[in-house]
Amino acid sequence: MAVTLKAIGSQRLSCFLSCMPRAAAICCGGALVVLLMGIVLINTGMAEERGSISGTVQRNGQGISEHRLMLIRFGPGGDVQRTPGQTDTTGQFIFENLETGEEFEYFVGIRYEGQLYRSVPIRLVAGQPRTGVVVELGTQAMEETVNLSPFLIANHLVVLVARDDYLEVREIVQVLSNQTSPRPKASTKSSTSGDSLLLPLPHGYFNFAGIQGLNPEHVRLLPAGLHYIAPLEEGEHRLIYTYSLPLHTGLATIVSERTLPTTVLDMLVEDKRLVATSDLQFMGRVSIEPHTFWHFQGVNLAVHTRSWLQVTQRNAPAPFLQAGTYGVIIGIILLGIGLPLYKTWCWWTQQGQRADGLSEQVADLNVSRLRLLQAIAHLDDQYHTGIIEPSVYQQHRSEYKKQLLDIVRQLRHTSSDKETSGELR
Repeated sequence: MAVTLKAIGSQRLSCFLSCMPRAAAICCGGALVVLLMGIVLINTGMAEERGSISGTVQRNGQGISEHRLMLIRFGPGGDVQRTPGQTDTTGQFIFENLETGEEFEYFVGIRYEGQLYRSVPIRLVAGQPRTGVVVELGTQAMEETVNLSPFLIANHLVVLVARDDYLEVREIVQVLSNQTSPRPKASTKSSTSGDSLLLPLPHGYFNFAGIQGLNPEHVRLLPAGLHYIAPLEEGEHRLIYTYSLPLHTGLATIVSERTLPTTVLDMLVEDKRLVATSDLQFMGRVSIEPHTFWHFQGVNLAVHTRSWLQVTQRNAPAPFLQAGTYGVIIGIILLGIGLPLYKTWCWWTQQGQRADGLSEQVADLNVSRLRLLQAIAHLDDQYHTGIIEPSVYQQHRSEYKKQLLDIVRQLRHTSSDKETSGELR
């Protein structure tokens, strides 16, 4: 009986062991099917969130076959991407797998017979492909379309000052508008027409302060920048606004894109705590009390062009390191010259102390005189470009001239004392 039970148990055990590989294979196969279904569902969901643009390139109603074209995407933070494409034999084109949302704007561009043409601005909504886009050649070239904007930035001033762990930025923009015909009233929805004003802001800005020069009811803050949805009256508008930028690890790179042609762009970066570089032309340093700034400038900047500015914190050596260095130098001097010469060195030091002090005073006065001259030159530029009022200009220029005259008198007096001291030595 025991032998029989043992035989039956052995048979069942061998049967179970023989079935294990088959069960494992079934489980693995089921898991693989579930994984594949999940991937398909994820890809389907992503495909529904992505968008596409399709249409035709034609001239006089006839499609332009097998011609190269370009999809241009303007994204947040001044990001620009270009995707090449080509029309088929009937002039049709399609671009797929595109980002959707209000922060992305697309143009279909093509160069034909030496001219650039582009489509109307396109924004994609998730799950709604954009079809039927027509790029008509021979009507308006891309350059002409750009120049049809009713706005022009005559002067744009950007000032950056360092705070604890961020940058405080103030922008002063002089916008010229030639909207002479009546426009419809502003709506609560954002408009993307050429009649609306859009001023880009650097990526990651925060603490945006209220804007001066525009009705705040019609101002919309987008990730890409400041959008004014109401018509802008004909004439000159001076806009002032302030915001902050993060200063990660003591470094900030600012990329600004222009949505409007800009005649003059001035960027001023405080040089007490910051060091700056840019692709704009370096114009030297300017002094605006109580700060001195790095000055970068660009002129006649076209629409959709970009400029970059890199700012790093100025690292000053620790005071105890400076004291240690000076101590080592003094020790070497004492050992090299010898203590017997110490009294003689002290005597010569006393005789030359007054002359050296006068030399340092002259150097400081010359530096102050140069900064005042730079301040007067910058003030003149601001006045001629219309940034400051005539009354403010005259007041500041008169104060600068008085300070300059006082420095010249001190220089004459100090130079006379220095000559007298030199004769005594």
